[in-house]
Amino acid sequence: MKNEIHHRAERRREAPSRQGTTTTGRTSGGGIRPIAAFVGCLLIGSGSAYAEDLRIKEAKWEGGDHRLVVKGEGPRDEQVTVMNAGDRSVLGTTRSRDEGEGEWRFNKYLLDVPPCRVRAEADGEVHERSVENAGRNCDGGSEPPPPPPPATGTSINSTSANGTLPTGPVEEQPQVSDPNYTLLAINDLGMHCGDLDTRISSILPPFNVLHAQVVKRGVNGLPRVMNEGEVDLFYSAASNPDDPALGKSVPDQALSSVVVVVEEEQVYKTNFWDIASQAYGPFYPQGVLDLFYDSTDPEKNVDLGLPVPDVELLYLETGELHASQQAMPGFSSPYGSNDRQPFNEHIGTLPFFINFPFGYTADLNLFEAPGVPIAAFDDFGRENPYPLVRVEAHVNGNRVATLDTVMPISGEANCQGCHLPVKDNEPELSNGAGVKNLTDPADEFDDPEYGDVPQTVSQEYASDLNILRLHDQKHLTELSNSTPVVCQTCHYTPALDLAQLGPLGPENDGPLVVKDADGNDVVASPSKANGRDQNKHKSMSNVMHSHHATVTGIDGKALFPDMPP
Repeated sequence: MKNEIHHRAERRREAPSRQGTTTTGRTSGGGIRPIAAFVGCLLIGSGSAYAEDLRIKEAKWEGGDHRLVVKGEGPRDEQVTVMNAGDRSVLGTTRSRDEGEGEWRFNKYLLDVPPCRVRAEADGEVHERSVENAGRNCDGGSEPPPPPPPATGTSINSTSANGTLPTGPVEEQPQVSDPNYTLLAINDLGMHCGDLDTRISSILPPFNVLHAQVVKRGVNGLPRVMNEGEVDLFYSAASNPDDPALGKSVPDQALSSVVVVVEEEQVYKTNFWDIASQAYGPFYPQGVLDLFYDSTDPEKNVDLGLPVPDVELLYLETGELHASQQAMPGFSSPYGSNDRQPFNEHIGTLPFFINFPFGYTADLNLFEAPGVPIAAFDDFGRENPYPLVRVEAHVNGNRVATLDTVMPISGEANCQGCHLPVKDNEPELSNGAGVKNLTDPADEFDDPEYGDVPQTVSQEYASDLNILRLHDQKHLTELSNSTPVVCQTCHYTPALDLAQLGPLGPENDGPLVVKDADGNDVVASPSKANGRDQNKHKSMSNVMHSHHATVTGIDGKALFPDMPP
């Protein structure tokens, strides 16, 4: 595959440190290079000889034995004090080993009620962790305090990385105007839905697409749309003081993703990259996604979108397989930078599934930024489904026009309205219709990260788990033990068929054959299907809508309105 698959926007970064800061190594460069050269540039970090920072690696409640088990590592040969993080009551002490990773272990027996979170202190260091399997009665049934409201004044979405709540917004790129150029820009997906949590299952990745054209005004002739090679397009994060999101109250009108972790306010954006390589690998021919995502260190992939193949080149031009990868403007330094990112594609003629009877082509002449991985919360943890981006046009290296446009992203797809148990104190949360056939439905307290992530994320974790358990019960599958699950692996959707190959499975699997630079047929991948099993199952649209069209939501109304005659 030395010359058969190429990529644009080769960008890697070092993993953030435990405190949330980012080390060097992240850039926003681009270009097209052979994959073989790209693979040689992967950075593999090396750890220290032993763990110098105090860390709780595991905290779990064993209800049958009424035992709390806490394990960790840290400075060698130090006393570790373990406490209830809620009321700071001391549960006991232990000591770290004087060798290896400084491992330590703490057991507490005969506890009637487990803590929701535990706190460890040693040698002036502190670390907290939620207790796995603590259940809804942890700390006597109390729940963690509500998250603080997001900061006011600016709503800007420059990064999809989780991080420390910033003290101020990132700097925006300047706005310019030149009477000789007019810039047009829009997203092509409308309102894009995104998962708040992806650990159990994922419906859609963070993925939006920007289109833009630049019109050069006529002087001695008619205006015309500028072509590739005449102008370069970029995007960055932007804000507007009149943004309606600034006036929405939390939690009545908008969600907040700010949580307090170890006495520090953290902004939660998404955990998509924790599962991206494993869960979305099957949607590419075997081995392809590994060329763009580091499967050994997900932190290096944060703020990088899924790669998108150049179908114009593949189907209408040379037959070579190229792909581009967009990044968030804060990629180089989350919450600190707002670098302009290039539109990596230009589409002259767009092929749309031309190898199928319904296929067609369309003449477009537009620039495209495909797969920008934007999340539903802004940099201050405020829910904003209409974040702004600033698109700018450069001619001969000079910025000649800018335009702010929305790149919509919604986290409001609410499966938990039916797929969570009914709560007496929150009857508006769920009607319980989707769990009535489960003997032991999960709720947010079953999330091992409960308290470390926003409550809505834990609720989605539980509802996703209940959905998989229903699927297992009805279809005799083992999905709840095979997480993370992407439903479209078996249920085809064009939305994730970026190479326009159609439904794939073992029945029609085979090598992916493309052209090399000399026009010769070469095998780019040994398997097109790569684990997909879509031929024998109904499509994603069919299985989602055919059932849910017959049920009502939490408001008692039909989930989908009747179709007009």
